[in-house]
Amino acid sequence: ICSSPFVSNEWQINLTSGLVSNLSVYARRDYRRFLSAHLQFLTGLCELSMQSVNNSIDQFLSSLFVTVQLLPETDFHERLDLLIEQSKLNAPTIFDNLLFLIRSVNHGNAVISTYGTNFEYVVPWSEVLHDTYASTQAMIYNDECSCGLYMNCLSQASFINQNSSEIIPIKGLRIGCTPSESFHASTLECFYDPSCINLIQDNTNYIKSINFTSSLNPLSIMKSQYSINATIAELIDNLFIEQWIATINYSSYFERCSPLLYSYTCIEQFNLLYTVTVLLGLQGGPTIVLK
Repeated sequence: ICSSPFVSNEWQINLTSGLVSNLSVYARRDYRRFLSAHLQFLTGLCELSMQSVNNSIDQFLSSLFVTVQLLPETDFHERLDLLIEQSKLNAPTIFDNLLFLIRSVNHGNAVISTYGTNFEYVVPWSEVLHDTYASTQAMIYNDECSCGLYMNCLSQASFINQNSSEIIPIKGLRIGCTPSESFHASTLECFYDPSCINLIQDNTNYIKSINFTSSLNPLSIMKSQYSINATIAELIDNLFIEQWIATINYSSYFERCSPLLYSYTCIEQFNLLYTVTVLLGLQGGPTIVLK
């Protein structure tokens, strides 16, 4: 997904430029309120995940690999494979912790979304001693889930045509208290389906720009290790990585660590014939000297 046109600025601009700039004209549960934020969030996640991967690789390559003696090639590969696996497991941890911190701070401080999706103002506002207080109430989503209590309340994403009251669901996508939280629980199923892509474009008055040269093909399940139903949260846990490729060069290690001098010792056990020959030789030597 991170290398597809769906995260490009050109496609996002073309897709959202047909929307009314004042999103409040759309129904509160209309996905057009969330669309721009979801696309921006997806692009940001891809950029941050790539940065996390590069930082992890740089940290691994800058670390020292110290051995007491030169390792055989098989042992060298086993040691390096273990270190690489540990690095791959640690790479998403910092990224996950950062996102969790941001989500917790936003929810704990009851930050009101500019999209009006988690809290709404209660009018008329109250006045106490010439001070005006803007009261709010939490939005309620599926299963009577209140955004005042939980940050992950969700509903099915849909386009709502106010003229006809028609509700058109969008497969895989969710709406909720905040665009970021609802996108965590969403899948990219829609981007694998040409008809679903057309549905989004039709309901956003999409007009392709002449400057947009990328071919907008649906995502291919054959080119991905993830299933169509994989949530964005699952992709985040794997940093959107399709495959890790590691190259281990034993020759380089050997050249760096090869000793300047080689020595070896052969330990052999004397056989009986050799022992007798040596003893006879020792006996014959003194006899010749005495004569």
